[in-house]
Amino acid sequence: MVSAGLRVQSRGSAYPEAGVAKARVVEINVNHQWCKSCGVCIEFCPRDVFVAGERDRAEAVRVEACISCELCERICPDLAITLVYDNGNGNHE
Repeated sequence: MVSAGLRVQSRGSAYPEAGVAKARVVEINVNHQWCKSCGVCIEFCPRDVFVAGERDRAEAVRVEACISCELCERICPDLAITLVYDNGNGNHE
């Protein structure tokens, strides 16, 4: 699991796109073959979108709460998380 010494800092400078309006996330895919159950996404998600599921692997259970900050995609050491966006015309990217 995540070390207790790690802390989330709310400084936008670490993430240049912070505060920029983005398309709405409609799906969050977690590749369970790549996920090593480290819990980083669970610990750092500012909206508690993820929980530990089967074999402690991340499960996105509150997709509607996602604010499109992309922190989960960026912080996952295994690149196991992919966000799917609504592009505004009914299609998803």
